[in-house]
Amino acid sequence: MALNNAADCLNAAYSSITSESRLMMEELVLSRTIYNADFDLANAIIYGETPVAMATANANNDTDAENTIEFKFTYTESRSSTWSTTHSWMVGMSVSASFRIPFIGGTEVTTYGEFSGSYDWGETITTEKTLETTYSVVVPPRTAVSVRLMATTGTCDVPYSYYQRDVLYDGQIVVFQKDDGLYTGINSYNFRYEVSTVDRGVLILLSRWREDSQPIDCPVAAIPSTKAQVLQPLSTSEVTTQEPNLPLSSEGETIQEIPKLSLSPGV
Repeated sequence: MALNNAADCLNAAYSSITSESRLMMEELVLSRTIYNADFDLANAIIYGETPVAMATANANNDTDAENTIEFKFTYTESRSSTWSTTHSWMVGMSVSASFRIPFIGGTEVTTYGEFSGSYDWGETITTEKTLETTYSVVVPPRTAVSVRLMATTGTCDVPYSYYQRDVLYDGQIVVFQKDDGLYTGINSYNFRYEVSTVDRGVLILLSRWREDSQPIDCPVAAIPSTKAQVLQPLSTSEVTTQEPNLPLSSEGETIQEIPKLSLSPGV
């Protein structure tokens, strides 16, 4: 008998898969090692490039002489890496892996350092490090200056081939050579300084205008709504860009089993 006292029939009485019908799929592999990954850097793709302000500093020169000011910036650099495959089926296990790490360096993708350790296939590994850099700027008399450390954050996809060594439960060892690997990485690059200056007399007029709530005749293009923006008078604005002398990751740097963190770069 079935639903509604019907006999000898099939009836889909459940709206979802029952617990008795759920299955867990695992490969019959005792251990797996991924090695000799060869990244096809010539066919790497860079996309999602976005400018990011890593740090901002401001200073005023209220004197009648030029003044050289040295700014010290502290910022957090973040990099994330994901190794996956486009065709192979890898479920229910971790692998022992050794990979070079591709990253975007300006207009092309290159590799640095190495990841080595246990890896859950397809997981995203993020590393963060805090760096410091300095920048000196000459501030004209009666002038305010704003310096921003800028960078570009982008994503790259890099195809790669690799060797897969499986140890089966019966002790048999099987080695495969595959070419379906896909690496996805996110990092910051193209670090540079952006310098904006504004005459202090204009700032004083703006300050008085804000206090009195009365409009004044002032050659100002726009009044920013956030502190990160810079006032740019039409007749006195000067914006320059310069590459910073930033610390770089040394060749051969090794990253070991790093926990997952946020993918967002620190500012």
